[in-house]
Amino acid sequence: GFYHLHGIKGDVEESTLKYLIRNHDRKLFDEQKAYMEQVANFLNTKYAGDWVKVEIKDSYRNMKEVFKDKMHIIDLAKNALANLGLEAKFVPIRGGTDGANLSFMGLPCPNLGAGGYNFHSRFEYLSINELEKSVKLILEIIKLVK
Repeated sequence: GFYHLHGIKGDVEESTLKYLIRNHDRKLFDEQKAYMEQVANFLNTKYAGDWVKVEIKDSYRNMKEVFKDKMHIIDLAKNALANLGLEAKFVPIRGGTDGANLSFMGLPCPNLGAGGYNFHSRFEYLSINELEKSVKLILEIIKLVK
């Protein structure tokens, strides 16, 4: 898992730091969140005050929970890739997609490829070639479902 400083702003009186916390493992994810609280408690004790406040909002969960009983959806995508002469590569991600939210709302949406590189950096970009492959993949999935 990781902590990613996503935003920072402040002035002479206060500062706000926004972090993304991600992990594949739910237990470790909960431990990471608890650690943030522990750090705040440590600093507040050390500096005798209520200086550090932690507010945690869960935004994404691991989609593996949804797909363990719906592998036919993954198999469909794998078959479509094979028909296109491509091989499925399973790379774990830690959420951060609309598909993660939709999956937990009852509409399973596996990630079929991000098409981009260098995520969460100033060098993040999308590849036109990857996006074209994505269109072909979706069209192939539609053919297989018909």
